[in-house]
Amino acid sequence: MNLEEYKIELLSDFEELINFYTGKDKMDDFLHNHLQDCEESHYCKTFCVRLKANNTIVAIFALAFDSVDIDSDDFDDMRMGAAGTDLPAVKETFREQ
Repeated sequence: MNLEEYKIELLSDFEELINFYTGKDKMDDFLHNHLQDCEESHYCKTFCVRLKANNTIVAIFALAFDSVDIDSDDFDDMRMGAAGTDLPAVKETFREQ
């Protein structure tokens, strides 16, 4: 792999993702049905990695317009390993119904 063979750019047309698959059904569903909604709601900005030779998308990533604020007590617990190991409660769909 030579990094010179790739380019990174903003994804401007979400229709280009129609033929992009990760092999994980839930991730593919999110990419094909919800990622554009997240970007249009200003939650993130989506980028793609393309092969320069044929412009094929080989990777996708998004940068979130958000941060996680942790108070000092929780941060100390997390650093010491005392924080819980439960997964965070995350909504599956970001669209308003």
